[in-house]
Amino acid sequence: MELIYFGLIWFLAGFINGLSGMGLALVAVPLLSLFMDIQIVIPLACLLVPLASMMMTWSFRKHCDVKSCIPFIISSIPGAILGTLLLSYVPTLYLQIAMSLFLIFYVLWSLGYKKSNEEPQENKAIALICGFFSGLSGSSISFAGPPVVIYAIYARWNAKKVLATLGFTLFFISLIAVFTQAAAGLYTKELIPYILIAIPTAAVGILIALPVVKYISQENFRRLLLVIIGISGIIAGLKALDQLGIF
Repeated sequence: MELIYFGLIWFLAGFINGLSGMGLALVAVPLLSLFMDIQIVIPLACLLVPLASMMMTWSFRKHCDVKSCIPFIISSIPGAILGTLLLSYVPTLYLQIAMSLFLIFYVLWSLGYKKSNEEPQENKAIALICGFFSGLSGSSISFAGPPVVIYAIYARWNAKKVLATLGFTLFFISLIAVFTQAAAGLYTKELIPYILIAIPTAAVGILIALPVVKYISQENFRRLLLVIIGISGIIAGLKALDQLGIF
């Protein structure tokens, strides 16, 4: 039964990722951690994110803005190195609390903030900051997507650009996280049977979700992203409370 649950969780994670461009780790990590060791779950999730991101990028390749990805990728390198060090030496509790508070605050602020300028806008400084925190949170608690999505909402990217550019960006950021985790010795032969189940089930979930995207309006897509960011914050907070023995 655990193997069936394992496959269904990755299918659901893939479906959510296919709709929004992120969410693979968001869905999989908290659900799998209910019956699996978190030290196995996080490296496993980080291994699958590049594959899911590659599928998203290829599916919407005509809308990918490679130029916008460069600041994220550059600044994610030091973030991923720091995140791996934190994962190895510092309890994830503190990272989860900080991430939870930030993401929940951002969602509440976005819901109450009315922006007069609806035109797309780019800001390299903000992109660099978001890329750094994407690398840090991706390699430490496997939540690389929210910081980049926050920038996408700020920059007013359309849905297809978000899916393509976010996928391209997360592909490289997650690869950096994988390399830093591999260097830290976090990958073992124990992961192989799980990988063989997770890859096909997550891929099927993504493929089923892709045709649905074209029926989602831009405003509803933005709401979907905010919902996923908010859920990310809540999950991080619940995981922190669980470690504290409160939840």
